[in-house]
Amino acid sequence: MSAQELNSKYELWLEKATLDEDLTQELKAMDEAKIEDAFYRDLAFGTGGLRGVIGAGTNRMNIYTVAKASQGLADYVNSKEGDHSIAVSNRTCSAARHPPSSRQTASGFTSIKNSCRHRTCLMPYAH
Repeated sequence: MSAQELNSKYELWLEKATLDEDLTQELKAMDEAKIEDAFYRDLAFGTGGLRGVIGAGTNRMNIYTVAKASQGLADYVNSKEGDHSIAVSNRTCSAARHPPSSRQTASGFTSIKNSCRHRTCLMPYAH
């Protein structure tokens, strides 16, 4: 990705990512190297789900990347025939090292719930 493309993504986030004050402050404090690391790619959804460093940017876990992945899941399920359900949960293993972010889970769940014609449920966090 070119420096101009990275800068464009970064500037767009500075302008639009206003729902989370912590992310806004993190964006404003980024130097060139941090901008490149946070925006050089989109966070990938793998076999273990959506995982990554929590922070600002397209290559980070935050309310925007969780909502984007959730919308993709809702679109996929909506494209399938039949009666389906979606369950959303926080990560339950290693809770002390990886505490759940209720804002991220709620954001993703809201995205699915608002755009999916199938049953959706938010699983409670298991301590």
